[in-house]
Amino acid sequence: MPGWCPGSRGVRSPGAVVFAEQVLPMPQRKAFPLRIDAELYAALRRWADDEFRSMNGQIEYLLRDALRQAGRLESEHRLPSDANSQEAADERKTPRQDQR
Repeated sequence: MPGWCPGSRGVRSPGAVVFAEQVLPMPQRKAFPLRIDAELYAALRRWADDEFRSMNGQIEYLLRDALRQAGRLESEHRLPSDANSQEAADERKTPRQDQR
């Protein structure tokens, strides 16, 4: 059945992701060609493979991290793909102050 997701209660809307049994809207994506040096591409590919990310996911992660560090990221929302990042892993290891 199109639009049906196992474990959900019925039909989900197209363009939605089921994450931990919660339906989240898909973030808007912009596609554009990227031309980079072959050596840079190879290094990014190795890094993406080491962290089990797609090349696109790795580039997006690096750009998001750079924007966050520069204080230029307007919204601080987490995407399901961020759950595997090293930063998210560090946050899971560090107890929150309200949980002490």
